[in-house]
Amino acid sequence: MRYENGQFSTEHINELMAFGNFLGGLEFLSLDHEIKDAKGNILVQAKRPLRSSILKALSTRSEQQWQFYLHNSDNFKASLTGKLIKEINARMNLAGFSFASYLLNRQRINITRIVTAAMKNEFFVGFVTLLLLKQKPIMEHLFEVALTSLGILANYKKEELQTSEMARIFQAGMLHDFTISESVYWEKDEEFQEEPDHDKKSAEAISDKNLDPSVPDIVSTSNQLKNNYLNATRDDSWNYSMSELSAVILNLVEYYTFACRLVAEQNVEDETARVMYLISLQAEKGYFPKPLIAIYEQFFDKYAEFFKYGEAIGAIENLCPHGPYALAYPKPKSTQVLCKNSEVPCIHRIAGKPLNVVNADNDFNRFGEQLYPGWYEKCRFSEKLPEPPKIL
Repeated sequence: MRYENGQFSTEHINELMAFGNFLGGLEFLSLDHEIKDAKGNILVQAKRPLRSSILKALSTRSEQQWQFYLHNSDNFKASLTGKLIKEINARMNLAGFSFASYLLNRQRINITRIVTAAMKNEFFVGFVTLLLLKQKPIMEHLFEVALTSLGILANYKKEELQTSEMARIFQAGMLHDFTISESVYWEKDEEFQEEPDHDKKSAEAISDKNLDPSVPDIVSTSNQLKNNYLNATRDDSWNYSMSELSAVILNLVEYYTFACRLVAEQNVEDETARVMYLISLQAEKGYFPKPLIAIYEQFFDKYAEFFKYGEAIGAIENLCPHGPYALAYPKPKSTQVLCKNSEVPCIHRIAGKPLNVVNADNDFNRFGEQLYPGWYEKCRFSEKLPEPPKIL
């Protein structure tokens, strides 16, 4: 099945059958043009619901090939929207989507209205439909990012939101990995912060698809962290537009899902505890606004000590008066603070007591803050390090 110029088409009868089953019945499908035999006799009428008997009869004819273009009837378009709504509602009952479900149900979000608004864009209709029809490997990730981003926005702004604004962040979440959406190995293509800018490439690729201009703007920095939110407060002074707020939220959710995948590869006792430590640490460092992290704290409330520990480590690293040179080591259970730049004179450095880092540390952050193998001077801020939670 192909989708070009706002229309689905195929040469294969079995694909028509499969598409009908996908939507719940062939009655949702009709053809844009009549199908005729070599003598000009009409085999299938245009704009009439398809039936399995008609398609089976066609499949027995081998004298010619046909190109089937599906008619964009109101019934057909409504079935596509209904299919997407059904898929979303099903995911709201899955354990893996419990956070998104909590957020969306907490604000009683009208998913039907938001999806209907998002599906007014023909390009988005085609992308999402083929994503579901082909069951692409990246599909669950896109749904998780889109729904969690929508939920965080709704819980942060609450009654101030319009349906169109919620539809745009939903679209951005589904499209943010557009350029790698065909990849079977999309996880490897999405190495957060150090991958080849597929977020910007995705934004460029969707910029001519008649989406609201804010959608590619939201996508353009979904994998790029910037230390812009050190003093972010609930008064919204840290964001200047809905587009910027949505971009920050998408960036946070992308990091959250990335951290979940990365921690899952590590042998840790409690993966969620490690992830909560990571996002609170990076928020304290200024990579994410704390008001958004508070939404995570409300849901993952039993992990309060891990949020506090991450904040404490980030606050100690921020004490360096010369730049981002103080790094707690090793992470996550830090016992020392090391200096990355011993060339800068500093009263906090403990001279003559260097520590040898044998293996690269902090590689789970991927923020350019790694300690590569070598000798590092210790910092007096080590005295401020708290005891880590036992199961971290």
